[in-house]
Amino acid sequence: MAEPAAPPPPPFAFAALPWHAPLLARWRDASQQGTRPQATLLAGPPGSGKAWLAQVLVAEALCERPVNGPCRQCSSCHKLAQGLHPDLLWLQREVDEKTGRRRRDIQVVQVRRLIERLHLSTHYARGRFAVIEPVEALNVTSTNALLKTLEEPAAGTHLILISHRPQALLATLRSRCAIWRCPAPSPDQGRAWLLQQGIDPAPVPWALAAPLHVKEWADAEQLSVFARWDDNWRAVAAGRMAPLAAVAEVGKDEAGAFVRWLTRWCHRSMTLAAEQDQPDRLRALDDLLDDVMAAPAQLAGNVQPGLLLESLAIGWWRATLPLRRG
Repeated sequence: MAEPAAPPPPPFAFAALPWHAPLLARWRDASQQGTRPQATLLAGPPGSGKAWLAQVLVAEALCERPVNGPCRQCSSCHKLAQGLHPDLLWLQREVDEKTGRRRRDIQVVQVRRLIERLHLSTHYARGRFAVIEPVEALNVTSTNALLKTLEEPAAGTHLILISHRPQALLATLRSRCAIWRCPAPSPDQGRAWLLQQGIDPAPVPWALAAPLHVKEWADAEQLSVFARWDDNWRAVAAGRMAPLAAVAEVGKDEAGAFVRWLTRWCHRSMTLAAEQDQPDRLRALDDLLDDVMAAPAQLAGNVQPGLLLESLAIGWWRATLPLRRG
């Protein structure tokens, strides 16, 4: 995004997801008691709604007339809904103008600009909030720039850090935050929420614990694509399709979604291999999963998406050799 500390674009979330209700209650209690953390780390699996929760927590704090939640009518709520609230700063990886893709890291210059803005006077006298998403995108230099602010935050400022992999963060960073574990929904909760959004999750039963990803895919009309990928991957495992043919139709703009799909496919396949006592296949799948988990960082770099996906397809073909040998 052009402005490295801009608020998120609309629509803005004002109501908590059902599986995050206990965390919202915890936030309200802390607000009433004056013990709201100045730095909160929201840690949980991708697609479970951590960014959604961050927006809800911010709305609860910045609303001028909250009654059992944000009023959605005051000037502050209107600014949030428009993505224009001056007391909310939202830091993400910038988009590279040359490639059109997000950079691999959150740059130190972004963090320094954020810190400068945190020291300015607030507009609505209800504090200033900064959300960093995801915090593991900070590189070493930008992390060090942030640590001082976490240790001695400016008066009236609150930082919310969103993390998919908190174990990968520096211990010094984690120690300066209140760590809130954000659970994924149960399959029934995920399915019910998606149906309420008018989304049929039948094509992606493996993704019910990540309903925000499912919604993103549905909005992009990608759900039917997953069914085709399922069929292709099964065909490779059965020897009915060459691995390169299985990924030939995956476009560059679909590479990220394909990797997320493949991550969950690998997890399901590993569970099945363990249940069927297939140690050789389990080891091969574990090796493939390592490559899949490294893929997002590679896609954010200079790797050619097509070559990366072909490599992963060959890895799947190798991992399923025991099946074809009977």
